[in-house]
Amino acid sequence: MIFVKDVDAYLNIIKSAGADIVYGPVDEPHGMREIHVKDPDGHIIRFGSAIETATEPVKPAHK
Repeated sequence: MIFVKDVDAYLNIIKSAGADIVYGPVDEPHGMREIHVKDPDGHIIRFGSAIETATEPVKPAHK
């Protein structure tokens, strides 16, 4: 994964340059917004930026 500050802004830049976007952008449950891009050799490169998740952290049970 290559981390970028704003994956949507990065997507706009690389898309206008002809990038082959094969997935996303998608908000993943692990707190990342991701895109997957195929390079000229056929390799998939993941780009992502952190997002706020809507779920609350799990609190430990008290005994």
